[in-house]
Amino acid sequence: MSNIKTTTKKVWNKITSRKFLAAITGIISGIVLIKTGSTSEGTALIGSSIVGYMIAEGYVDAKSAAASASAVATVATSISSATADTTTTNKVADAVETAAESIKTAAESTETTTTTTAGSEA
Repeated sequence: MSNIKTTTKKVWNKITSRKFLAAITGIISGIVLIKTGSTSEGTALIGSSIVGYMIAEGYVDAKSAAASASAVATVATSISSATADTTTTNKVADAVETAAESIKTAAESTETTTTTTAGSEA
């Protein structure tokens, strides 16, 4: 049930973003232009609206992937420095705990950034 709520929230955030609404407005305006006889202008408007939305979403996804990659690098560094001293099991446990906290923090900041970005995009 929680997955459905999360998915519904993500979908709602996407369809209420200004990027998406601008793309839909461009598509509808393009259809109106085509219906009134301006076929080439309408087609260009529809195409540019779709391409613009795809570029903007790609930018947001790239920022999210960069945050995840940074968390993975932190995990790798923590584990490799802890396992250099194989006689201390506690160091490995501490490194894993630190790594888990880093991933959680990165995921939370990415989620906050995505939610904030989805509500404030142009």
